[in-house]
Amino acid sequence: MIGRQHAMTGQISAAWNVFLSIPTVAALLAGGALSGLLEDRGADQAVRILFLVGAAMMTIVAVYSMWRPKDVFDNVRPEYGEGSHPLADLKRLVQHWPLYSALLIWLLWNFAPGSTTPLQYHLQNTLHASDAQWGLWNAIFAASFIPTYVVYGVLCRRFALKSLLLWGTVIAIPQMVPLLFIHSVTGA
Repeated sequence: MIGRQHAMTGQISAAWNVFLSIPTVAALLAGGALSGLLEDRGADQAVRILFLVGAAMMTIVAVYSMWRPKDVFDNVRPEYGEGSHPLADLKRLVQHWPLYSALLIWLLWNFAPGSTTPLQYHLQNTLHASDAQWGLWNAIFAASFIPTYVVYGVLCRRFALKSLLLWGTVIAIPQMVPLLFIHSVTGA
């Protein structure tokens, strides 16, 4: 609603993705380090540590979810009524045809059969990367999208979405090709 009401959906999308990337990068770095830390612990102690870390993270998320900054939410007017029913919202969403092209793009973008588990096995089994190095690789990969999001936020005001999608696809398709030429964890 904020993006539509202020006619800045592209910038909101870019900001949303940048701010989603930050906790993702932090989680990947922390997860790799935590996994490496837990390898030397007994099963009971590892489970206890994981539970406490998970409980702390959930507490942080719960406290953060209660924060509603007035600068963001006070100037947004509800577009479909305060008491709108969730099923009515879902029906309106399903009937919004531009959603399907966005979902198709999202599906195609996330279809990368060799970029997760096979890549992890290659890096860890063949190249002998540690858990922390695998987490670092994922964190660097996720962080490398942040400049792209910022560029999109600037370009979406100057170019049509069709042009941005075309050039984004042309640039994105070969992004994993350099991984064919890695021979070490450092190279990855």
